[in-house]
Amino acid sequence: MKLENKLVHIFNSHGIGDVIMTLPMIESVLNEGGRLLISVKGKAESDIIGAALGGGGSDNIEFIHLSRYPGFFGALSYIAQLQSKKIDISIPVTGIHPDKYNFMAFLSRAKYRVGCGGHLSFLNDNNFCTHRFFHKVEKNLEILSCVIPLSTDIELTCLSAYQTDSDFFGSRNLKPEGKVIALAPSSGEAESHKRWSLENFHELAKYLISRGNTVVILGSPGEEGLAGRILKNLNSEAVHNFVGALSIKESLDCLEQCDFLIANCNGLSHMGSLVPSLKIIGLYGPTNPMLTGPFRRDLVAVNTNLDCSPCYKRGYITGCGDPVCMRSIDVSLVIKEIIID
Repeated sequence: MKLENKLVHIFNSHGIGDVIMTLPMIESVLNEGGRLLISVKGKAESDIIGAALGGGGSDNIEFIHLSRYPGFFGALSYIAQLQSKKIDISIPVTGIHPDKYNFMAFLSRAKYRVGCGGHLSFLNDNNFCTHRFFHKVEKNLEILSCVIPLSTDIELTCLSAYQTDSDFFGSRNLKPEGKVIALAPSSGEAESHKRWSLENFHELAKYLISRGNTVVILGSPGEEGLAGRILKNLNSEAVHNFVGALSIKESLDCLEQCDFLIANCNGLSHMGSLVPSLKIIGLYGPTNPMLTGPFRRDLVAVNTNLDCSPCYKRGYITGCGDPVCMRSIDVSLVIKEIIID
């Protein structure tokens, strides 16, 4: 199927990390001459796509923010909006609830609908169903392959590098000493079981500062309290707290000037995957970085491989109530992965 001038609707109701994992899919559609309508949670998710693409193809992308359509009547308005766009092709991303998507795609009146199975899969023209063990980026491209033959080998896929001319620290009159290490202690309130303890982040920050390095703390608005507990009694000019203070682009600009990012399984870890020079050290327990971690072959995944880990899946996203898998990651396991000259 040729995509030239066709309107392709990509449905992704998940967060920043999942949006970043759709970037190769998005770029493939644009490279084939398609126009894009992308449903995302909100402004942060559309901003990350714009920043990652750097303006390339942005004229051919329109976003719908799902946050603007709450409740039953919001859903009706959303469907009416989709119908007005006269969609040629509708495709989901991996991890989306299959039947909710199937029903939405059918009601959207898209001319050609691709789904991922489910009880309502008969509403689709094509269905992608696989139980193969591979990363979400690769699964998303496999879904797209139901529409077009892919021009590149999926196994050779990589994310585009974020490009910036910004001097993040210089523009703020900051002169970092030693290595610059960013900490990303959040994971979203509903998935707080994926967080390494704030006490461990505090001990790690104290160690890094004592070795003459600079620590940066990053996070979203509403997560300021996490940084406060990490900063408690540190009293150092070598620590910079930017939690809740940066836009998506500013966060990427900051990461571009960092040497390391130490993060839970969260959106910032995926944002780091757009910065090739950044070494990402991910902390994992409930989730499997081979499936949902930053799409980087040099990712350093720190976990203790407990028998009960990973456990994260649809219907079981809030954890067991006793995240021993995260508590079992000692500070020393993280320190040994940080190479400081």
